[in-house]
Amino acid sequence: MYIDVTKYRGMYKFKRHFMGPDEVPTFDSKDGGEEVKCALALDSLPGLKYWTRNVSRHPNSFSLPTSTDKFYPDFVAVMEDGRLLVVEYKGKDRSPEESRDSREKEQIGQAWAKASGRKAVFVIATMERGDPKEVRTQLMNALAMPAGSKT
Repeated sequence: MYIDVTKYRGMYKFKRHFMGPDEVPTFDSKDGGEEVKCALALDSLPGLKYWTRNVSRHPNSFSLPTSTDKFYPDFVAVMEDGRLLVVEYKGKDRSPEESRDSREKEQIGQAWAKASGRKAVFVIATMERGDPKEVRTQLMNALAMPAGSKT
């Protein structure tokens, strides 16, 4: 799927990446950065079957349309119950409350999830304190809510 993409060779070994621990596409942030921490929270999520790092602008990646282009959420996961979990990670300075671009992505993602008939969940995750437990809590809360509900 991402044979032509540089692979992550950091300090963590992800257990439930779709293509295996040695085939995780590299992250936008440094090793141990917020995006990697988000992936750690996702990788340890109860009820997760597998996930992948969704590579921006790659022909095999999942995208949603925006008013001007497409956007490629950071992670796509499949839950054991069959639902899709799509996660866009944003630093706290680019949360939907702080950024017009993030607000648009939030609205599009929630509309997509609602249209899925409860088969998909969309989350924009952030960390206020740099703790992956914050992301884990956001993901768990979103999975507990009906699809398309705002988290």
